[in-house]
Amino acid sequence: YTCIVAESSEFAVRANLVPILLEDWETRDLFEARRMIECNLVTLAVIKASPGDINDLIRINDKLKSENLSVQEYWDYDNQFHKRIAKAASNPVMQTVSEIIFSMYSRYESKVKELHNVQAKTYEEHKAIIEAIAEKNVELALKIVNRSLSGSEHALYELKENKEK
Repeated sequence: YTCIVAESSEFAVRANLVPILLEDWETRDLFEARRMIECNLVTLAVIKASPGDINDLIRINDKLKSENLSVQEYWDYDNQFHKRIAKAASNPVMQTVSEIIFSMYSRYESKVKELHNVQAKTYEEHKAIIEAIAEKNVELALKIVNRSLSGSEHALYELKENKEK
């Protein structure tokens, strides 16, 4: 029997999830979890986002249009965007869970940096999500998130297959 004493509730949640972080998991499993978390986050963001939240999302997404954007900047701005949606959802528990999922996804950072087709679509995908949030259109936001995640997952599998050849 182990008792963990945490300085904050955020740490306690993360401490309880350490076994998940230590186990081996597959791309498919991570994308299933991302889909569940991000769909719920975008639903909450549609319901709860303030005009300030929407302006922040626009500001972050506009950074993706920068000329000569490095792959590291792409990765950083994309993560900022997803974290800002989580914040707009106004649910600290979901935000913490999403941070854990994002940290697990960082395992794929070097591969994502090679997905130029996905990167080329990211600005427009994010813009469409922002518009759906602003319009309070849950159905459209969910459709875009699912399409975006499916595209990223498929591209990672293709990259893996091409490297194995």
